[in-house]
Amino acid sequence: MKRPITPLKGWQAFGETFEKGKKFRSRFILMSVIFSSTFENIRGFEEESENETNKMVTQFGVGISKRVAKSAFVRNRVRRLLRESLYSLARENKLAGIDKIIVFCLIAPKYPMGLKMADVKEEISYLLGK
Repeated sequence: MKRPITPLKGWQAFGETFEKGKKFRSRFILMSVIFSSTFENIRGFEEESENETNKMVTQFGVGISKRVAKSAFVRNRVRRLLRESLYSLARENKLAGIDKIIVFCLIAPKYPMGLKMADVKEEISYLLGK
């Protein structure tokens, strides 16, 4: 059974996740992840029991700075793609073993409509596999 995924709320939760989380970085994305205490790493986990899965929820946050993209249109498009990619990965059960995850976009696309969800999802999957 897949783990439910909910948005991370509040500055304190973002700050805690960013400070205490393990950071992964690619050219376009910076990701901070707090792994579940049940799992040592994301690759070698055992299946969770039904009761544990119902109790645990993966919380996520996405962000892009105004310095990175001046246009609200670009920032909103990037945020939507990041959010939908995380939902899609959660449906595929690839976020198992993660309590909290924050994904930041470091470089805005020159043409935002040229950015596809498959590209964003592939980049996040690659970082989670590190």
